[in-house]
Amino acid sequence: MSNNREGEGRPEIRINKKMRTWNKYRNYCFIAAGVIVVILAVFIVVNMVTKDKDNSDVAKEPTNPNNTISQTKEDLSNTQTTAQAEPTNEQTTTQQPTTKTGQVGGTLKVSGSVEKQDFVGADKFKDCVFLGDSIISGISFYEFLPESQVVSDDNITSDKLEKHIDTALSSNPSKVFIMVGLNDANYGTRDGATIAGFIGDTVREIKSKSASTSVYILSVLPVTSAFENRSNVSIKQSLLDEINESLSQNAAGYGATFIDLADAYKDGSGYLKTECTGNGSNIYGEYYPFMLNSISKLINS
Repeated sequence: MSNNREGEGRPEIRINKKMRTWNKYRNYCFIAAGVIVVILAVFIVVNMVTKDKDNSDVAKEPTNPNNTISQTKEDLSNTQTTAQAEPTNEQTTTQQPTTKTGQVGGTLKVSGSVEKQDFVGADKFKDCVFLGDSIISGISFYEFLPESQVVSDDNITSDKLEKHIDTALSSNPSKVFIMVGLNDANYGTRDGATIAGFIGDTVREIKSKSASTSVYILSVLPVTSAFENRSNVSIKQSLLDEINESLSQNAAGYGATFIDLADAYKDGSGYLKTECTGNGSNIYGEYYPFMLNSISKLINS
């Protein structure tokens, strides 16, 4: 009897079946939810990084030498060696570019079509400096000129040129050659006149710091049609042509001479010849001698 009385008044304990199930599995649920959140966060970050990479300063693909020039060198190391070691008479005696001479401050143009040549004018550039993007970096990468004569940044844009001026002038060069604009074109928001204007600002700054240094602006080289149509690239050949046209018209006002190389590298449709490139924008090492030999002839004619 006493036991029954002692039990009287105590609330009956009833454990809800659903609550028991939740208490049993809730830690697993929290862990699973945490894993899902982490996976979603990683996916979002990777997606953002990938998108940002695709739209960064020129398509790093055309302009990063680790992705482009180095691949080009690997792909063509054998053919470049053959082309330089065993030049034919036809290569050295035919289709040599003819030039149209001009005064400093005007426009010089290479006619004819790009071809494989031996580089024969290294001594003509001994007191010169080349300044620009990945196309320019190829001059030292393929060892046509020493690194001391090449000041380059593979992702450089025209508005960032000025920060490299002091380096370019540190050796007191008699001539500075500038090529830039490909990365600008990849923004898809700058017109040719704006890009040319930034280059003009750099020319004026160079002249203000070293009045005796002659400045030559090299035309932006073309890209292939296939490269232009890539989904992660905003570069249009029409804009590259616009940049070159603006530079040609305004070089004298900047205090520079414009050298038109672009047409010599174009095919019949106005795009870069496919045999000259592996990725659609950078040129193979074996086509640099034509560029350098042509420049040498123009400035020394």
